[in-house]
Amino acid sequence: MALTWHCGLDVGLIDWLELLRLQLKPQLLRLLETAAHESEQRGWQLYLVGGVVRDLLLADSRSRPAPPPERDPLGLGDLDLVVDGCRESPSAGVVLAQALQQLYPTASLTIHGQFQTAELYWHQDPEFQSLSLDIATARTEVYPYPAANPVVSASTIRLDLYRRDFTINAMAIPLTPPRSGELLDCFGGLPDLHRRYLRVLHEQSFIDDPTRMYRAVRFAVRLGFEIEPQTRAQIKMAIAAASTLVPKRNILAPPLCKLVSGPSWNTRWPQTTGKEP
Repeated sequence: MALTWHCGLDVGLIDWLELLRLQLKPQLLRLLETAAHESEQRGWQLYLVGGVVRDLLLADSRSRPAPPPERDPLGLGDLDLVVDGCRESPSAGVVLAQALQQLYPTASLTIHGQFQTAELYWHQDPEFQSLSLDIATARTEVYPYPAANPVVSASTIRLDLYRRDFTINAMAIPLTPPRSGELLDCFGGLPDLHRRYLRVLHEQSFIDDPTRMYRAVRFAVRLGFEIEPQTRAQIKMAIAAASTLVPKRNILAPPLCKLVSGPSWNTRWPQTTGKEP
């Protein structure tokens, strides 16, 4: 059994790798095990992060008080991995993706050099169907101005999780020793799942990346969550501040088009912000 860590404290003995084995398809498990082996051979730590961890917790009866919402259909089509322990090699995520592409030649590989991230993508593959595997080196971000592309630098898994949008998306499961199978929850994501709350990690979150406002409403609709009061207030403050800010690039158009086409948009956005969509 492995430890579950919430805000640095051991809060239970749950083997999250075993839950992964129960919930993920065998071919996805083999892919994660291969990625973990390749990382361990290089002396790196590998973490499963993001929506899959969130959905695993939502589906596990020991981590929620109420029946789970309908599972996110992207949950098994998108996997996110973060490589840590390699600050001397900021391109470690790219190196790992290249190694996996050699082992899985049916996947296409896209490298995003500016952010030192890579994506392996399978399209209508007989084994993986349509699957996106994003791999990044643990990094921190600095936004030179509101809504800017961030300037990234290699960092630790904790700081990598801190840069994420909401606490429920800022948890990780280590796939490599010595902490494989633990739940790493530094910012209270697990209790927010219990409360069915969406909460940002810091007060600058919506200023740094305004698309998070739309994602908050999207997650609220999709997961049946509530935007917690302070986060709701920060959305309203960010909207008020937007009139005095002139973004140097338009980052809102693509995600906005996607988000406003979703269900319940016309009711949830005004409820959250007091503004018409």
